[in-house]
Amino acid sequence: MYPIISLTIGSTADGIERPQSLSDSGCIVNIAGNPLLDLGEDVPIVERSALRDLFISTSGENWNCKTNWLSDVEVSNWYKVGTLSSHVHSIVMSSNKMNGAIPNTIKALTKLRMIEFATMPSLYGTLEPITQVTTLRRLCICRCQITGPIPEAIGNLSELEELQLFGNKLQGIIPESLGKLSKLKLLSLGEYTGGNNFKAGPIPSCIQNLHQLEALFLSSCNLTGTVPEWLSTLTELRQVDLQNNHLGGLVSHSTFAGLSNLLYLNLKDNRKLCGPLPVRALVSLRKLNRLSFVNTDFEVPADLLPYLKSKLPTCKVWM
Repeated sequence: MYPIISLTIGSTADGIERPQSLSDSGCIVNIAGNPLLDLGEDVPIVERSALRDLFISTSGENWNCKTNWLSDVEVSNWYKVGTLSSHVHSIVMSSNKMNGAIPNTIKALTKLRMIEFATMPSLYGTLEPITQVTTLRRLCICRCQITGPIPEAIGNLSELEELQLFGNKLQGIIPESLGKLSKLKLLSLGEYTGGNNFKAGPIPSCIQNLHQLEALFLSSCNLTGTVPEWLSTLTELRQVDLQNNHLGGLVSHSTFAGLSNLLYLNLKDNRKLCGPLPVRALVSLRKLNRLSFVNTDFEVPADLLPYLKSKLPTCKVWM
């Protein structure tokens, strides 16, 4: 999980100055449970109704925790619901036994900025309802059973800064409309804990339009073709994980040469990657601290590891 973008503010000790102008902030904030924030009046009835639909649609009676859900108390006191300025701001659920699909009425949450549903293998359905919540800045539905393709309408979520969908059962092609998410800093469709069942194909070229991207996780996404040279144009990248795919061919020096901020590069378990390792480019990445090319077919000279250690003394290398 990428920690840079999301910020959680819990109950704050006396004497701490309350945050100002959160609604205009660039941060993605989970504000549930913070008594110092001015949450305003309770949310509109239509938003309360949308939450009720979510509860019913996902068998809320069987959740591990459902404190205050469907009660008459203010929605800001419902378990894992954050409100701000009298609107639902965030819904965060992890390992809470949600069982069912996300209802279409979630679109009524017109000020919603964050959805996080994680590690709930009985949460199924498609992403279609979510694509109507165009105010989202963080969308994380991970280690669930979401199916179908990523809808083209995902490109309508123009405020998104973080998109995590790893560990589901998504199929079809990765849509070109992802390239419209110009504010995206984190894109994770696959990590070491699980990817998705996408149709075999190359790393989508639309990703090169995401110039603010800091983390790209595409592990176990059934990717084919080569590691594209345009990757070097994403100069804000700090983490790149392409492990456990079907990538192959040569990797040129220019592919990584421009990534001066890169900290983490994982190419392991792409057994068709071959030819000389782009050593000249790799040793120019002075911030690199983790590098893996285990189970690839790169040409690895006997003196490579000592050479990498001499040039990148703080980098851990797996080969």
